[in-house]
Amino acid sequence: MSSKAVNPVICIRSSAPDDIEPLKMIVRDNDPHLVPSFERDYQLVHVAERLPASGHFLVAKMEHGLVGVTGYRPDAWGARDIWWLTWLYISPKFKRRGIATRLFATAQQELRGLGCRKCYLDVGDLESQRAAVAFHERDGFRLEGTLLDFWASGMHHHIFGKLL
Repeated sequence: MSSKAVNPVICIRSSAPDDIEPLKMIVRDNDPHLVPSFERDYQLVHVAERLPASGHFLVAKMEHGLVGVTGYRPDAWGARDIWWLTWLYISPKFKRRGIATRLFATAQQELRGLGCRKCYLDVGDLESQRAAVAFHERDGFRLEGTLLDFWASGMHHHIFGKLL
């Protein structure tokens, strides 16, 4: 008898207001200082109840519960066919299982349906986030700009873009 690896079922769905606590844990496990910003963005989407005008969140769920999150929001300067992908975080113990790929593919598919021509995302430190940069580059994103000393002295804001 051969032993075959069982592929876990990953369900991608829209987030719900009561997903906030497990999603904050996922963000905290990856980048603790960003939890307040995540919570603010999440509450804006779910309290405003005007999706997709204020943005949208997708979650990845497995039998263990929620294991990942991403979101998208319209361009802050009003470009109608430009959207920003935000908040891609996967629970550390579930990384490298295709969850981020599925979340981003679903988000980009939804953005195409909204008439998105191009999407952007940002990455903080290129050195400490090499895996994130490689992931986005494999998905077709290219570094298009860097805002020097944006977050603090020596902490830059790197912007990646992709035509959809």
